Amino acid sequence: MARILLVSIFFFITTKALASSCCGQSNSGVPLLSMGQEFFLSSSLSHSESIGRVYSGEEFFVWDGKQRSQQSLSLNSAAMINDRSQWAFTTAVVTGSFTDNNQSSSRTHLADSSLVYTYEVLPEYEYSKWKPVVYLSGLVNLPTGNSIYSESNLSEGADVTGFDQWGAGFVLSLKKAYFPLQIISQFKVLKLFGRAFDQVRVSDFIDSSASLQLSYASSFYQLSFLTGLSYSQLSERRISPGSRSEKSESTSVNLGIQRSFANETAISLNYSDQTWLGKPQNTILGKSISLNFQKNYY
Repeated sequence: MARILLVSIFFFITTKALASSCCGQSNSGVPLLSMGQEFFLSSSLSHSESIGRVYSGEEFFVWDGKQRSQQSLSLNSAAMINDRSQWAFTTAVVTGSFTDNNQSSSRTHLADSSLVYTYEVLPEYEYSKWKPVVYLSGLVNLPTGNSIYSESNLSEGADVTGFDQWGAGFVLSLKKAYFPLQIISQFKVLKLFGRAFDQVRVSDFIDSSASLQLSYASSFYQLSFLTGLSYSQLSERRISPGSRSEKSESTSVNLGIQRSFANETAISLNYSDQTWLGKPQNTILGKSISLNFQKNYY
């Protein structure tokens, strides 16, 4: 049962979505205490490589002669308030690099951070074959990242680490265990509030996502395996004066493996690929790999 617990948390603390969009990034999930821990700390080291760009059509323009990559160190924490309430905080430091025939440069910025309050709206006091455990989270986006609209960005938004706009939204999480399997789905809607940058003003817009994850806890060396899909979308926004940014969307395939130690510590390896499935629009597509470490306190 402890292995299932660790896999469920691992899903929520995977790294930031590093290479999905030219127009900003946010957390793909929220940290969640789901099986009685009082507190946890986690960190993740990740590397992403962008492959190319898709515009409004279906053609994927693979880059030749240039490279865009990002490395991220993320930090996450969550703690119980009472039996059904909890808070969480997430942030990250991201180094973006861009190289082509004429230049090679990199920059480091803090990513957007988030504050989260979660309430367990549908507990599982008695086992049900069909009823999931349901959590509802309120989310505040803190404008600590570097926006695509900031001056002196690297080419292809290589050092974009967030929206750099205040935002508020909610996350609905559903969890159901069929030992040794566990299914987790999550739906996020985050509204980013308009603001003026140095040269332009950006209107309000919506960052939304949906995901479905399946994990399997094996008895082989306490290894657990994860697979899943996640879909993300940024709505159209107005860019004053006189322009706009069209809707962007992408789908990621996620694969992971995890090793737990003494029911309190877990190390996991996660791979994400945006080029396998879906019909992406107006976005940069890439692949990422992350190494995650977590410590639980009971």
